[in-house]
Amino acid sequence: MKTTCLLLALAAGTPALAAPDAPVWTVRSRFFLRLDPATMPDPDGSADPGALGQFRLVARTPWAEGRDRPLEVEAAGWLGRSPGAIPWADDAVAGDVTTLRLRAGLGAAWLEAGRHWTTVGGQRLTRLTGVTAGVPVAPGVEVAGRIGFSGEQPHDFVGTDLEFGGHARFEPTRPLHLTLGVLGTRPEDGPVRTRWTGVADWQQSEALEARAAVTADVTARRVVEARVEALGRPTADLALRAYGRYAEIDQLLPFGDLLAVFAPDPRGELGTLAEWTLSTRWRLRLDGAWVGLRDDHVGARWRGGVDVYPRPGAQLIGEIIATTGPEERTGLLRLAGRWPLRGSIFATLEAIGDARESELGGVSRAGAGFEPWAGWFAYGALEAARTPRWPERLAGLVLVEHALGAPVRWGGAP
Repeated sequence: MKTTCLLLALAAGTPALAAPDAPVWTVRSRFFLRLDPATMPDPDGSADPGALGQFRLVARTPWAEGRDRPLEVEAAGWLGRSPGAIPWADDAVAGDVTTLRLRAGLGAAWLEAGRHWTTVGGQRLTRLTGVTAGVPVAPGVEVAGRIGFSGEQPHDFVGTDLEFGGHARFEPTRPLHLTLGVLGTRPEDGPVRTRWTGVADWQQSEALEARAAVTADVTARRVVEARVEALGRPTADLALRAYGRYAEIDQLLPFGDLLAVFAPDPRGELGTLAEWTLSTRWRLRLDGAWVGLRDDHVGARWRGGVDVYPRPGAQLIGEIIATTGPEERTGLLRLAGRWPLRGSIFATLEAIGDARESELGGVSRAGAGFEPWAGWFAYGALEAARTPRWPERLAGLVLVEHALGAPVRWGGAP
């Protein structure tokens, strides 16, 4: 699925900017369908094709009283079918409504209700079915709160875990922003979990900025997550980024999650990233990281890539990723391209070579897209794979997007 998203991002090209004189209502819809005949066989031995569909509808408008009171609604979700995935099921169909929200503004204050994603009270983006709201209480000070439910099971719209909390954001000086938040989670069959989070953002200029965040669990009495990041631009063409992360996965997963049993060890990462824009047509990326905390888990990850823009609407990508660890070494080579053909018609081609110790494999994709009518975009691709990580298969995908009153943004959110 990750490589599929990369392909869709490649087909997207550069997102368009919203027009300053956009109409009152803007609506956007997207439909994505994947067909993969090589699924697990049904109990009777037959193999039917699986499918995955996604949708997203967004509409926004300013209220009649003025443009400082916007109103926005969004609905998004997916529906998938994987026959044979569950041996005792006649037909394994699953789906989820990932977002169903309404956001309203009243001057500088805002309120969001429904199923949505938020960071209020913490540093991670989590899903909540409930209400979040924020309001400035003084110059440079804003408070926000959340209350709702999470941890829903399949076929449940509202989860069983009650979540409540909030944060306050301060601006003691112009380059420095501080956030102090608290988040409590009350599972149906478990103890209340309370976490405090502190965040500091410092932006001296566009060429120098830093961010640090730490989350501590009250019950566990220890730090469960910490992040630090620094970004600098020595020149207009060179961007340098240093980052470090620490997380105790078992403490971050919901109470009772089976994965928490298999992930009791803390995870760590420390690395640097460099992006160099040689010209308007060439861009280089280099990334190296030390991964792991325990001696038997320590490893490294190396990534390098080049982006080439030979002409308007065209993009070529080359990327290589290598990982080393105490038990195995892996490598991945990706070559991809997007090229305009005629009018709005463009073609994409992608090849991925996968190496895991002495095992080799690969995936290839070829696709094309075009604009049949104003505001409509369509894209389709075929995929063939033969690799130890992914079973041998021949699959296809189709993406259709429609925008009413706003430019189509391939690969980006409305």
